This record gives sequence, C-alpha cells and structure tokens, in this order.
Amino acid sequence: MATGAAAPQGRDDRPTAAPQPPAPATDPDATRTGTPATDRVPGGPPTPATDQVTPTGPTAAGPTATGGRAGGARRPVAIAAAAAVLLAAGGIGAALLLGDGDEPTTPRTATTGTTTTTTDRPRVARVTATLSAGSRPNDVAAGPRGLVWIVSNPDRRMSLVDGDRDRRGDRQPEIGPGAQSVAAGLGRIWVVKNGTNSLIQLSDRSGVRTGAATVRLPAGEPVRVRTGEGAVWVGIRGSAPVSPDMVETVVKIDPSSGTQQSIAVRGGVQDLDVGAGAVWVTGRGSETVTRIDARTGAQRRSSTGRMPRGVAVGGGSVWVANSAEGSVTRIAVDDATDRDRVRVGTAPRGVAYGAGGVWVTNELDDTVTRIDPRSSEVVGEPIDGVGRRPAALSARGDRVWVVSPQDGTVAEIRVP
Repeated sequence: MATGAAAPQGRDDRPTAAPQPPAPATDPDATRTGTPATDRVPGGPPTPATDQVTPTGPTAAGPTATGGRAGGARRPVAIAAAAAVLLAAGGIGAALLLGDGDEPTTPRTATTGTTTTTTDRPRVARVTATLSAGSRPNDVAAGPRGLVWIVSNPDRRMSLVDGDRDRRGDRQPEIGPGAQSVAAGLGRIWVVKNGTNSLIQLSDRSGVRTGAATVRLPAGEPVRVRTGEGAVWVGIRGSAPVSPDMVETVVKIDPSSGTQQSIAVRGGVQDLDVGAGAVWVTGRGSETVTRIDARTGAQRRSSTGRMPRGVAVGGGSVWVANSAEGSVTRIAVDDATDRDRVRVGTAPRGVAYGAGGVWVTNELDDTVTRIDPRSSEVVGEPIDGVGRRPAALSARGDRVWVVSPQDGTVAEIRVP
C-alpha cells in the first residue's frame, strides 16, 4: 500500500530513548536486548524465531513464533573497477559508465547484511509546503484526486488538504474526537476512534459519511486501520501486561456487509500494513513481524530489530522500523531468509512505501530518510523541514505527506 504508519497518538507519543547499536547482522535471529519503553517488554527477552509456518483460523490463538535465517553476503559493487579499466584505456568511456546513478545495475540476492551506503542521485526530494493540520495530528492518508486526509485525536474535525494546490480544503469533515488512524482505500476513507471503539467511513470525494454510520469494534483500543486484499483491517490493543506472549487482535471487516472476523496475534499489535496477499503486524511485546494470510488466517513470524514500530509493504518486501537501534529491517515477502538491515536516523517511527521509495520518519532527528527499495540503500541526505518529532507519513504519486504532532502540521515532500 502507498501509505505509512507510526505508533498511534497517545501512549506512544512519549519521549523516545536514544537507539543502541544494532545486533550483529550475521545472525538476524540472535537474541537481542534493548532499552525498554513503556509499551514494550520491560526487560524481557524477545520471542525466539524459527522458520515453521503455523496455520491458524480467524479466531484461533496466536501462532508459534517463526522468523528468517541468515542469508548470503552482500553483492560486490564493480563500477569503480570498471571505470579504472576504461580510464587506463583512454579515459573516454568512464563518464558513460558511471552515468547518473539513477538505476541499480545488480539484481537483488538473498542477504543479511547491514546497508549503510548512500546512493547519490541528481534528483533531490525536498519539502515544498507545510500546512496546519489540527492540534495534534497522528495519522495521514493520501487519497485519490490529490486529497490528503489527516486525523488529530483531540479534534472534532479532520484536516482535509488539497494536495494539488497545496492548501487546506474548503471543507473539514466533522467526525468527533478520538480519531486514532485513517486509511484511504476501497473507494472510501476509513477512520477508527477510541473511546467509542468504532469505525466510520466517508466518501473519498466529499468527506460526507457514507455506508453504515458506525461499525462497532470488539473491546479494546483500536490503534490502526488499513485497507487491502478486499477488506478493512483494524489493529486492536488489549489491557494485558506487555510481554512476548501477550495476545491482541486484528479484525477483518467486509466493506460491503460489515461482517467481522477477529484474528488473535501473539506478541501484540504495534502497527500493521496490508499487501502481497497478507496483513503484516509488528509486535508490541515482541521483536517480530507477523504475516497473516489474508485468505486463510495462517500466521508466520519473523524476527526484526529492537522495538519494531512502523511497517510498510511494497517492492516485494516488508519494511519495519526498529526504533531502538536506528535501522529498518527489510524482509522479502516470499522468503524470510532474504533480508537486509538499513541504517537510518535516530528513533525511526513511521514507514511508507510509494513515490519511488521507502520513506522513514526519524523521530528524534526531525528528518525523513529515503531508501531505494531495489537496492536497500539510503538515497541522498536525510530530509529536514518536516517538523518536530515527525510521526506518520503517506506516499502517493510523486509526493510524501508527513505529520508532526508536536507542531500540528503536515509537510509535503515532492519527488522530482
């Protein structure tokens, strides 16, 4: 999906601890420890990971933990050597060989290395507009027709931005306070609200409520809504103590009938995204990402870095922000052993796929990092000007929209 996620407003808007160095990349499933946060395991070990797949039905308890194994080494880069040969032969062809660096020349292979290379590109993404977006915006969804939808938990109205003209829309839809998350998909805008434990839907043209006025959700705190694979998916947290064995819920909702299926997820629900035939859930009590088959409900868990938060699916991989170690874990959607770890900024939080890249908010750096999804390499320098403590973000077309709860703004990043 061309959208992004960050830990929901509320319990996760606390100050974030500075990240620790990542665990050695040669064994991604090795036991990791890190600075606990209030919504993480207080000093507990991560859930062990294997490579088995445990089929579970929509109402079954959580599965056995699974994860990826170490793969091969990183591929070598031969451009410099080839350039030297051409220079020795006369120097004429060196510039043609080096080109502008826009396209990677080597296909992806299974890897488990840590990528730190920065790919220099002549086209630079930058912030081109900053608009007000409510008192404390906590999620954003870029929809069709250039409209950008933003929710702010304390506010009664959404913020609607006309992205084509870089200005606030003429109408700001009223939805009442308590909005936690927003998604654009299946021809509508979807908003989940805590307190009332409800899902509401609006026209993606006018913002007028449509369909069932309100869909009541199971008990708990709805923290994320996303669409994909023909359904609406809502992550719901419970009140049990945070631990690797905690069980929380993902609800699958038929957009036509409103029929619901509850899926138990071991390790808790930190965030989720939908794509590649599955729902991907980062663990609130475990250092894992769980793949839930959208059709059968079968689950498979893979290890991540410390304190996984935002997650996005795209480019044949799932991308997970590891807040405590300043990295993003990439795992191929069809092979959990094909994986990379990419160094980004301090306390990465939200992740979005689209607009030609993978985009990550670095909460304590006040920046956004762009990753090339084909090479798993960072593109250019971190993008600043996105506001203080950037959180959620959403990508569509040639733009990325980033909300700052601290500043009450949304920043537009334009990709040339």
